[in-house]
Amino acid sequence: MQETVREKRIRFLVIILILLVTAGAFYWRHQQMLVQKEAEIPPPLAAVVHESEGKHDHPLVAVYQYKEDAHIAALYEIDFKEGYLFKTIAAAKLERAPEEMAPDRKEIGVWMKFSGKWRYFNDLLEEEKRPANTRNTVEPVQFAAKEDRKGTTIIIAGERRQFHLDTREKVLAVHSLAADKSLWLAVTESQFFILHH
Repeated sequence: MQETVREKRIRFLVIILILLVTAGAFYWRHQQMLVQKEAEIPPPLAAVVHESEGKHDHPLVAVYQYKEDAHIAALYEIDFKEGYLFKTIAAAKLERAPEEMAPDRKEIGVWMKFSGKWRYFNDLLEEEKRPANTRNTVEPVQFAAKEDRKGTTIIIAGERRQFHLDTREKVLAVHSLAADKSLWLAVTESQFFILHH
């Protein structure tokens, strides 16, 4: 039995249709995996370990970021003379993302909360035993963030100045870096910004 031209066209259209549906299914699955992976990336965190007391006293900041498929904690000194350069004091790879970070009351170190339990890391970001009452409970800075076409404007509660960021990323937190409130750290969905008067 010989196939007619019409039957050949129908068979060809059915094969094309099956290929298109299969390719569409693979594309949809790939997009779903990308969205799921993005949702799994934990947000960056920061804790001010030492607030600056003057021009020659640089603030120290502990930060957490998910970078290059790794959970990274780092302790930085922010150098005024070098254009607010983040100078690495210590860095460490973590097993998982901390839920929260807090400074210590007396030492240059940071507390990180994992699975509801606080653990202390010293100035080399090595875990140490410390009494829980040395963890400093810092009140979060109240702020408002407004997005526009050019970026994001941050207004800090109690401050008369506004700060503009050239990003439209959501601002997650703002931390004071100086006792005189002249220097701030803004934490966005993927990076950190220095805000200064």
